[in-house]
This record gives sequence, structure tokens and C-alpha cells, in this order.
Amino acid sequence: MTAAAKELEWSAPRIWRYETGQVPMHPNDVEAMCRVYGASRDTIETMRSLARETKAHGWWHSYGEAIKDWFKLYVGLEAAATKIRHYETNLVPGLLQTVEYMRELIAIDQPSLPDAESQAKVDVRLRRQRLLARAVPRAPYLDVILNEAVVRRPLRDRHALARQFDALVVAS
Repeated sequence: MTAAAKELEWSAPRIWRYETGQVPMHPNDVEAMCRVYGASRDTIETMRSLARETKAHGWWHSYGEAIKDWFKLYVGLEAAATKIRHYETNLVPGLLQTVEYMRELIAIDQPSLPDAESQAKVDVRLRRQRLLARAVPRAPYLDVILNEAVVRRPLRDRHALARQFDALVVAS
């Protein structure tokens, strides 16, 4: 930390406050630190995006209980990502799910969930999917590997499953 402080012409306590998360970072400060640490251009851009995200609450904060606290960090990182790699053993990933498939999964997982809460969960997944179509910043590259069990797992609504498979073919 001392060498980085000297290189950046900052005080050691300033870097310590940044590194311990006590204060939010400005994207330009993130870039300066990344350069000192020898980060790649892609890493610098990702870190700058994350710094911008820390200044404002992301869209996911408005969904309250529909997104668990532990998942908010993931959604924030996902929103800032330039590349997403996903291996799934059981289900189609949320970023690729159709509405019918989502509803089936929610109904199976939480059969007594009130309709409003179920809809909020669907809305969150649909909102997450928007990042794949965004223009600015550029949509992340999505690389997904599905285990054979994903396509063999039956759903109560066979038509929903068939439409999900059609959507996967279109997305590939």
C-alpha cells in the first residue's frame, strides 16, 4: 500500500479507506489505482463501471424482498459485467428463461407464494434480461453451458418447457 500511495501521490490512509470500503471511489481514482497495479484495459473498464454503480442504487434495490440481500451483490456485478460465463446443472439460467418457464419454477419452488410476490420475482428476472439487449454500455458476452439434466428435467406444463427450448435455440 505504501508503494501505491507514493506512486499515486496519495496518502496511505486514503488508499486504506478505499481498500476497506469505507468511502465510495470515483471512477477516475479506480482507473489510477488499476494502472498502478497493472490491470488490463478490460479490468479497468469493469472496475470503473463498478465504481459508478456504488454511487447510485441499482434498479434492483426497488424490488425489496423479491431479491434476497445476498443476490443483490450478484445482480450488481452482473449489471457491470462485460462477460458472463454460466454453467447450470439443473435449470435454464434466469437470463435466458421465458416467462412461462419462470412461473413454473416459482410455482414449484414456492407453491404458496402470493401472486404479487410471484410476479415481483418474474419482473426481477425480466429486468435482469434487459442487460443482454442494452446498447450503452455494451451488452455483456454471455457464455452458457447447460448440463443434460436441464433439458431432461420435466415441468408440469410441457408447453412451457417446449417454448423455453425454442427460446434457447433462438438465443444460441
